[in-house]
Amino acid sequence: MKIWEKFRLFYNRLSIRIKLAICIVLAAMIPVSIIAIMFSGRLYNMMIADTIRDMQLASDNIAPRIESSLSSITGCLQEIQAQDYYRQLFEAPLDRDPASLADSRKARSFADCVEQLVDNSPLTAVRLYLTLPVGHLPAELP
Repeated sequence: MKIWEKFRLFYNRLSIRIKLAICIVLAAMIPVSIIAIMFSGRLYNMMIADTIRDMQLASDNIAPRIESSLSSITGCLQEIQAQDYYRQLFEAPLDRDPASLADSRKARSFADCVEQLVDNSPLTAVRLYLTLPVGHLPAELP
């Protein structure tokens, strides 16, 4: 027996109520599945567009805060670079022992200025890295 004949015999044995239920389910499923297939691409594009729009709104809110933080940090950098002690460390040739330079009055006022800048800005710490010539290395390294 062929598959079609088996299916026809099975279908003929079903009651009218079951046949009607199968017809109603098929009548509802066929248009719904066609619509789902047609609009699945559009739905995906709508979800992507909505996600992009949400990310743009979030970046519009964050960008000004980032810019203000960067301008504040840049202002702090300019204030630090304007200090005499900074210029003495980084711009002028080193003619004294770095340890004595670190214990000077200018160093303390520089440290106080940097602390005030850190307290009044988004900075959390300021670190200065200085490469010393071989002859100026301190005797004890921490």
